[in-house]
Amino acid sequence: IVFFCFVPYMGGNYDLTPDSVGAETDDTIATLDVPSTFEPSTSRSWIINPADCPVWAIFFAIIPALILTVLFFFDHNVSSLLCQAPEFGLKKGSAYHWDFFVIGIQIFITGMLGIPPVNGLIPQAPLHTDSLCEKAFRQRRVTHMNNHGATAKVEVIVGCHEQRVSALAQAVLIGLTLAVIDIIGYIPIAALDGLFLYMGIASFGGNTFFSRILLFITDRERLDARGLACLHTVPRKTIHQFTALQLVILIAIFGVTLAPYVEGLFPVLIAVLVPLRIYTLPKLFGADNVDAMDAAGEPPQQATVVEHPPHITAEYVHDHASTAET
Repeated sequence: IVFFCFVPYMGGNYDLTPDSVGAETDDTIATLDVPSTFEPSTSRSWIINPADCPVWAIFFAIIPALILTVLFFFDHNVSSLLCQAPEFGLKKGSAYHWDFFVIGIQIFITGMLGIPPVNGLIPQAPLHTDSLCEKAFRQRRVTHMNNHGATAKVEVIVGCHEQRVSALAQAVLIGLTLAVIDIIGYIPIAALDGLFLYMGIASFGGNTFFSRILLFITDRERLDARGLACLHTVPRKTIHQFTALQLVILIAIFGVTLAPYVEGLFPVLIAVLVPLRIYTLPKLFGADNVDAMDAAGEPPQQATVVEHPPHITAEYVHDHASTAET
């Protein structure tokens, strides 16, 4: 990322930067638009006075406030659940209510300052937890199709360094950017877009929804490589139908965010997913099947692995396949 931030300023590329032209146009490389001083961007004081709003506006603001509350509730809790997933093997307890209370205090402060509110970070939060994990390769038993008794090499989490230092350091470094705000303005927008795109793609690993999408193009003999436990209990057709419906819902919600005048209503659609998951999907696909396809991961100590796998030969597979048939 640092390298690509410098690329537009190398050689003749510098002539295409706003710093060289003197202003940002359609022909220049887009960079971050940052203020030159640390002060409110409009002619107002630092603290917002709610009494300056008309009475009707205060009550009318309750409607978008409820929509934003739904968004913050889901956004924060989803990011919390993802970064504390069972497969990370965390030992320390969670504090969902306390976290949400702290966010409420922070939103009150940002609201009084008239700046954007804080919210959960997806996919940064689970990627942060994943970066703190120690991993090792293990052998997992393959029980799908005709691979009775065979094993597959998989990467599993063997421990996680649970601490608060790295998260605090991130917040401190973000705050220190105020001291070099002019330099931040030289960062190309394309470099940031690439960073966010990379983080999104990096979060696909271990995502069961993404793994089920790949099942559409996965060879029958390689299904077990996806690491989905539901393959052994749920018909493949049901998995495909369930995944296709989820994909349609995802596209529909994403489409709403691009539609003018109604893009702010997408949190309502996210809230509708809760009764849809609890009441509708079990009726369509069966409660046991939905629970299996939507199940949380297993803690590392419960994963089915083989520390010292046997030497796999044709005779070994044949013998175990015959035993399974018997």
